[in-house]
Amino acid sequence: MPATSKERLIAGIDRWLESYGRGKGQFRPVNLRSQFATGELLASVVSSVGWTERDPSVPVADWATRAGARGWTGRAEGAAYATNQRAFLAGRKITREWPWIDVYSVRVLPDWTGVMIAGRADAESVDVLAKEHHGAPGTRRFDPFDVAFRFLKFEGAFAQYRGHLDEWVRSLPDRLAGNT
Repeated sequence: MPATSKERLIAGIDRWLESYGRGKGQFRPVNLRSQFATGELLASVVSSVGWTERDPSVPVADWATRAGARGWTGRAEGAAYATNQRAFLAGRKITREWPWIDVYSVRVLPDWTGVMIAGRADAESVDVLAKEHHGAPGTRRFDPFDVAFRFLKFEGAFAQYRGHLDEWVRSLPDRLAGNT
């Protein structure tokens, strides 16, 4: 990732942590407000997200079709949300969810356009949420920086839930530089 983008992402995460760490989440969507538990904070939202399962033993670079691209087998589900308690997909209602207590890991995809959610270390499949980008080949209909920033906040919300937020923040510069 270019240095300027890396610096922008780290600065954005720092600003987000100042607010989110003080217990201030984002505004909840009106149609889903009743679906939030007391004290549940919205950390991030990504619109136009598809979902699929993948074999975690196959490297992302070897997937026949990139997540979210034309021909991807993911099913469009609406928007993806991350809170301090879970991740979920919703349109007018919640269609799929991953309570953090049941999740082993959350990791942004190498191209920064989605996340992988694993229920166990030895899972035979992982859930993949990815920004849909069905444009002409080689084009994107979204801001890649914004999508990377929003999906990084999924990782951050999960890290906070697990009590590893400081460690996660310290790992970001190396990860964004492509070192891990």
